[in-house]
Amino acid sequence: LEGMLDTQSILDEVQIKHLGAGSNKAQARRAIIIEEQGIKVGYLAYNNTYPKEFWATDEQFGVAYGKLSEIIEDLKKLETQSDIQVITFHWGREGETELRDYQTLFARAVIDAGADIVVGHHPHILQAVEQYNDGLILYSIGNFTFGTYGRLAQTSGIFNVEVSKQQVKKLEITGINVSNKNVHFKPELLNELEMQQSFESLNELSLDVNTQIELIDNKIQLLL
Repeated sequence: LEGMLDTQSILDEVQIKHLGAGSNKAQARRAIIIEEQGIKVGYLAYNNTYPKEFWATDEQFGVAYGKLSEIIEDLKKLETQSDIQVITFHWGREGETELRDYQTLFARAVIDAGADIVVGHHPHILQAVEQYNDGLILYSIGNFTFGTYGRLAQTSGIFNVEVSKQQVKKLEITGINVSNKNVHFKPELLNELEMQQSFESLNELSLDVNTQIELIDNKIQLLL
């Protein structure tokens, strides 16, 4: 609790917006909205991993547990305030590319309910990319740009998503090396051979959810 409060306080001091945790359940479920180039992007964040003791209640500080009915309720409110809606989930199994059933269930349900983008994290390795109806699902964004000594998270990615006021238009992934054995906490771009290998792995996973990605100019791309 003390560590989370300190983190939120520091983020507030440097004016970095944060979400997904709060002094009670209502605070933890609050959305944030960031406006850039006239487009309002709204964000909601939820946690679907244990222990339950970390989940906020009406009286207890914690993280926002991802109950589907409540997510959709929050999303409907956010739709009235923003152009693009992004839902983030802390979910899945660490170190496993195989999706848990609830990941696809929840991701597709919130897209059906009006969300534009779903972003997952927790597995620390890349999982499938899915184009579902008019939405984009990133089941796991890997270790992002954090260097690691772990054997599982060797490569990761920076995900750039192009949007308009009405829709998601394009995904572009820049592959990076996050293995501290090689980069010493300074992630580096993947070379062409490494990027090809990363692409083949991610494309195979994405084909399982009926999505085919491309490798163009050493970047993974998907046009929606």
